[in-house]
Amino acid sequence: TQIENEMSSSSSLMASASITSDETASSILIKFVMFSILFSANHGAVVSCLSLATARLGDLGTAQNSVLYLSYTLSALFGSTYVIKTYGPGKSIILGMTIYCIYTASYVVATAIPSIKEVAVITGGLIGGIGGGFLWTAQGSYFAQASEKYAIYKKIQVEVASTRFAGIFAGIYLTEEVMMRLFSTLMIKIMNWSWQSVFCGYTIIAIVATIFMGCIMTDFEVPVGQNLLEEGE
Repeated sequence: TQIENEMSSSSSLMASASITSDETASSILIKFVMFSILFSANHGAVVSCLSLATARLGDLGTAQNSVLYLSYTLSALFGSTYVIKTYGPGKSIILGMTIYCIYTASYVVATAIPSIKEVAVITGGLIGGIGGGFLWTAQGSYFAQASEKYAIYKKIQVEVASTRFAGIFAGIYLTEEVMMRLFSTLMIKIMNWSWQSVFCGYTIIAIVATIFMGCIMTDFEVPVGQNLLEEGE
């Protein structure tokens, strides 16, 4: 009958919508995992270089860290909002990661050309701090967008999605940070690399992560006025 046909058609549409919703939620989750891996690789390389600054460069490394934290603070206070509003979280993340590549490269220049290591290291610290100042703010905005959109498609509370994503990001971030810190030890003691080669390795990791991030990065735009209650009805 016509009524039965309409009911069958309605059921098919609902099933199709459910499948599409699940597929979209899965794609958001996969994309967030990839983002976490690439972000953590880039940042892990930076943190590893930062921890080696004082050990390898002495007072110069201490001076570089001071410059980096000063520029980081000023960038976070006065530049992060402007950058993110202008470029959006996604492009801001890529820009910040690119600047971090310059920071890691400053160690390569310092070890390769000792005559200009002071200029290279201090400049790298200044530039790196500027990038870091808005990078984490952009990461927070991107995280919030991803969590909200995932919650909409999965029809769950945003808090539940945020907790899930926070666990994923933290697990990947901490794992990669440990791996990046072990990288220098393994390369020096097992592979007999020079420190210049180690810093080249960190720079390559940071650059490759940034390139791949540029290939996958798009902002998660949540439709205006759409909320979980409407999705659940």
